[in-house]
Amino acid sequence: NVSRVSVYKDVNADNVWQLGDTEIGGVNNPTGTTATVNFTDNQTVTFGVPQPKYFVVYTMKSNATATLTIGANIANAAAILVAGSDTTVLSGTTSSGNATIQVPADVVTMTGADSSTSPVSQGATDDFLRFQLQVTTNADNGQASFTGAAVTLTGTLPWSDVDNVIVYRSADATWTVGDTPLESAVPASSSVSVTFPAETITTAAPTNSYFVVLNLKTTADATKTVGASLGTGSLTVSAPDTVSTIGFPLSSTNVSITDVPDQLTIASDNTNAQTTILQGAQQEFLRLSPLANQDNVVWTGLIVTKTGTASFDNVSRVSVYKDVNADNVWQ
Repeated sequence: NVSRVSVYKDVNADNVWQLGDTEIGGVNNPTGTTATVNFTDNQTVTFGVPQPKYFVVYTMKSNATATLTIGANIANAAAILVAGSDTTVLSGTTSSGNATIQVPADVVTMTGADSSTSPVSQGATDDFLRFQLQVTTNADNGQASFTGAAVTLTGTLPWSDVDNVIVYRSADATWTVGDTPLESAVPASSSVSVTFPAETITTAAPTNSYFVVLNLKTTADATKTVGASLGTGSLTVSAPDTVSTIGFPLSSTNVSITDVPDQLTIASDNTNAQTTILQGAQQEFLRLSPLANQDNVVWTGLIVTKTGTASFDNVSRVSVYKDVNADNVWQ
């Protein structure tokens, strides 16, 4: 699983190994459990002279077995090789921790834009964010699986006024209702997680675009604003691949909401079961049932047309009553 065991000298004395440090010896493709590293640049350690640090470094093979663990140990003083008759002593910690071998991660980069338009109507379904994805660091197979997005609802509109948050895929940079919906989610808070079957992202320049789309309720408060945002860590790809922080947060404008005209339907039935009405009496003639198609309608009045042979000169008052006890009977 190891292609090379190296010893490096900390040339800049920062106590941190980096590729800019100097390799003073190494052995390729070690076998068994030990590797003897003979220095190509022998190091002279002088009494009283401050000494640099040295690092034992493994270079792993690209096909190293994932999930196995590996570490380094200096077993005893005899494992420290010196010239001549000088001797060695081990001091301090001589064993590292064991690291788990993992498949290297491809890195996905997001580029996006605000695609919102203002205003948006009550009950409308419209796009707010557009983004594309590409594998920009190919450390494994150059492919990543895009499986979800955590969308934050912004603006002053309560999240409960949003029916659905939908993620779409489009073959171009324009969203239409004919594009492919990957999945939707009903908000239970201002943070809405939408998960879907894996979308394959590659190193190729992207042609598909993804859209965050909001479907507002027909009763959405027209005095408020609404928008959407994707923060760092909001896009999910399958492990071990990761999404770069570049381009985040991606946020739309908080757009205003247009109040769509509502419709009031009045259903009526003839409740006058009597054929006579006494002089000076009150009697109901119509029972009305109002129904709004969405949101609300302010009902302000009613024009009643008289029928029959008597003129309105015979009527002292025309009234409309509300059935306060909901028994469908006027009293």
